[in-house]
Amino acid sequence: MQLRSSLSLKVLILVAMPLFVTWGFLFWLLSLQAESEKALERSFHARDVADSISRLRVDMYKVISAAGGERTMDPVNQTAAREHFQVIQKDYTELLALAADNEPLRKAVEDSRQNMYASLEALLEIKKSMEQRPDDFYGRKALWHSVRDHMTLVLKNDFSRAKAEQENIASISPAVQAEFRKKQAGIMITLAILTLVFTVGSAIFLTRGITFRLAKVSDNAYRLASDRPLNPVLSGGDEIAELDRTFHKMASALREAEQAKQEVVVMVTHDLRTPLATLQNILKFLRSGNYGRLDPKGTEYILVANRNVERMANLVNDLLDIEKVKSGLMTLDKQAFELFDCFTAARELAGAFADEVEVTIEVQETDALVNADQDRVTRVLANLMANAVKFSPRGGKVTVRAEEKGKWVYTSVDDQGPGIPAEQLETIFERFRQVENAAAKGKGGSGLGLTICQVIVELHGGKIWAENLPQRGTRFVFSLPAVD
Repeated sequence: MQLRSSLSLKVLILVAMPLFVTWGFLFWLLSLQAESEKALERSFHARDVADSISRLRVDMYKVISAAGGERTMDPVNQTAAREHFQVIQKDYTELLALAADNEPLRKAVEDSRQNMYASLEALLEIKKSMEQRPDDFYGRKALWHSVRDHMTLVLKNDFSRAKAEQENIASISPAVQAEFRKKQAGIMITLAILTLVFTVGSAIFLTRGITFRLAKVSDNAYRLASDRPLNPVLSGGDEIAELDRTFHKMASALREAEQAKQEVVVMVTHDLRTPLATLQNILKFLRSGNYGRLDPKGTEYILVANRNVERMANLVNDLLDIEKVKSGLMTLDKQAFELFDCFTAARELAGAFADEVEVTIEVQETDALVNADQDRVTRVLANLMANAVKFSPRGGKVTVRAEEKGKWVYTSVDDQGPGIPAEQLETIFERFRQVENAAAKGKGGSGLGLTICQVIVELHGGKIWAENLPQRGTRFVFSLPAVD
């Protein structure tokens, strides 16, 4: 079974690597520190051994000096000899304790102590001789030779060389300590550099890996919104790859659902056009009076029915046009024409509704020429005029004007309605979106008119937007390419 390389595992590994390196260097530092402390202990121990040997030698010379020489007539001071003997015993005890881990030095100290005891025994014999035979100089001479021989062995070369070695160990300790400190400084600098390199490298590797893969997912979201093919599915087993696979599944499901919805909308709207056309013809025949005259109430009902059928037919046409745009099937028949012709045609289409609610549509003359699809532009203007009339109060006025600026002609439709909340100015062109305020309640509408206007304008390469007027009302503005 393949180990799932999750994003958290990658982060853990990248974070743990510098820690392991740091711990390794710390253990190295600790080992150097331990070696340094051992070297320092050896230095102190060597100094103690050398000092102890020096004290022993001094005490030995004191014993010899106190004993006098071959020609001395004074007896050996027993109290002084006992004190010197105790001091020397103490010196040897300390020295043997210090030499416990050094076999050659311990053997040299043992040999020295044996010779020292032999020398002291010879001195005791000299003491007895002086007490019993004061004039026996020649007899004591041999004993004095024995004392000198044993004293020479007490301070023989091995013992002196051991002292010199210990002094040498103690003297080189500062240099060893300096070397240890130099190594520790080098390790710390190396550790700082490696930690920095590992940290920066890990951060770059991790962030680039994450941001690159997240950028792919983000680009897929943009491609899905733009109805473009998605990028290939990301490889790997981490959370980002899992997210991308889920996104591809979701996109596939959405496209299938959108395709099914389009097919349903096209089917329904196509099947609705025929009965709606039939209803319009029947209502037209009834209004003509060829099948009997209607009283005023019946005529009013016929007008209401005809208006609702026309609204339903317009809704069906809007739905079909939106699906055409989404499918890339809407085409434009561009040609140069006077924009004022569209103003006049759109006013005629919206005029009946304006007269009904007692709103005046004022169209300002213009000689601007545009390169566009005249029927589509007329439909945009008719939708904007009808929308402006719907939200204007009785007795209000809708103003339509055009202004040419460079390569574009800007057309505006102003009403005297309550305006649009600022937070909704960007969203009112979305499908089925309507203004959400108290004044818009009961106004009706499908929410597709402004969407159709935006689609047609953008197919011409222009832009459309809405803005609130300073005093009261709303202005819709759209741009069309001017004729060169």
